[in-house]
Amino acid sequence: MQSTAQLTDSREFTWFHDHHLLSIDCSHHLNYPCKIIVGGWEKKLDWVSIIDNEVEKPEFHNTIAFDLSSMAHSDDIKAWLETIPKDVSHQIDFFGAHKFFVLKLVAQWQEAKDLFFSNPVLLWYWVDFCIERKLDADTARAMLSLKQHHILATMGYSDTKSLNRLLKKVKVDSIQRYFASKLLAMMTRPDFLKKLRHFHELNQRHIDELIAIPELIHSQLLNVLKDTECRWARARLMNMILDCQRMNLRLDRELANCRSVAELERIHDRVVALRNENYINRMEVRRDEGGNPLPFPEPPHPGNEWIKPVLTSDALIDEGRSMKHCVGAYVRNVQSGTHYIYHMDDPERLTISIKLKDGKPIILEQVAGPCNRQPSKEAKDRVEGWFLQVTSEWKAK
Repeated sequence: MQSTAQLTDSREFTWFHDHHLLSIDCSHHLNYPCKIIVGGWEKKLDWVSIIDNEVEKPEFHNTIAFDLSSMAHSDDIKAWLETIPKDVSHQIDFFGAHKFFVLKLVAQWQEAKDLFFSNPVLLWYWVDFCIERKLDADTARAMLSLKQHHILATMGYSDTKSLNRLLKKVKVDSIQRYFASKLLAMMTRPDFLKKLRHFHELNQRHIDELIAIPELIHSQLLNVLKDTECRWARARLMNMILDCQRMNLRLDRELANCRSVAELERIHDRVVALRNENYINRMEVRRDEGGNPLPFPEPPHPGNEWIKPVLTSDALIDEGRSMKHCVGAYVRNVQSGTHYIYHMDDPERLTISIKLKDGKPIILEQVAGPCNRQPSKEAKDRVEGWFLQVTSEWKAK
C-alpha cells in the first residue's frame, strides 16, 4: 500500500475501485487528521492508518474497531463488502467483535479459512487468545497450523480432544465475549465434558439454560429439558426447577434422578405444600423485636380492577398456599424491596412477580398460574400491557 497516502476524498467512506481500496475518514471522531485504508478481498484486507499524512502499518494483533458489515447503508461500504466471497460473508456475523480480524485471517491464511468452516467456535477463542496475548503473525500462524486439539493445548486447556469435540457441537448465531467466557468456563469442567458429550448439538437454549442453572449437569432433568421442544413447556419446567432450588432442593441430590416433568411436579408440589404450611411462616418472614412481621414497602403501582398488589406477608403466604406454588418464599425479597408480588383473577388466576431496583419496576420476572402453570396468551398479553403502562408511568415521573 505504498501509494495509500495519496488517496484523498472529503467523504467519510470512499471506495476507490481502481485501487481496490476503501478509505475511512475518522478525523471527525478523533478530533485529529486520521484515515484508515483497507483493501478489498483481492488485497487480502490489508489495512493501514494514515495520521498527519504518515502511514502506519498495524501490528498483527491490532484490528479495526469499526463493524463495517453494519454500515451497508453506504454505497462505498457495500462495494467493499461485495468483494468478500458469499460463503464467508454469510457466516461472518457469528464472530461478533472479532469479525474484521477473522475476515482478514481467512483472506490471507488457508489454515484460518479451514478452521472458519470446520470449527468456528474454536477459531473465535483462538482469535481472542491472539489479541489478548498480543501474538505476532509468525507465532500465531505456527499455532494455527497445529491440529485443533493441539491448538487448545497451546492455549492452556486440558482434555483437549473432548473439549474440541464439544466445541464443534455448539450451534449458535453469534458469540460475544461475555457469552464466550461463560460457555468456556462451563465446557472446561470435567463433569460438563462427561455429560455433554452425549448431546448431538449444543444450541442457544441448551447453553442459556445451563448458564442459568449450572447444577442441571448433575440431574436427569437436563435430558428432560433437552427433549422438550415447546418454548412454553421449557419455561414452565425451568421455573419449577428454580422454585425447587429456592426451597433448598438440590439438583445433585433430591432431584438428581428425576426423569420426567410429572415426577418433578410431584416433588415440587409436595415441598410447596409443606413449606406453605410450616417453614415459610416460621422462618422466612423478617420480624421486629416484638415478633411482628416487618411491613411490606409501598407497592410500585397500586394495580387496577383486575391486578392487585399483595400487601402483607400473611397475604403472600396465603397466595402461595392457594395457588400451590412457592411465591411465599419471596416474603423477604418483598420486605427488602427487591421484588413485589401481584395477583390477578380475570381472565384467569395468576401470580405476578416484578423485580425492582431502588423501588422502580424493571423486569416482569414471572407470571404463573396455579401449580406454576403457564398463563394463556390472552392473560399474558394483558399482564404485559399493564406492566408496560407501569414502566411508562415511572419514566414520566
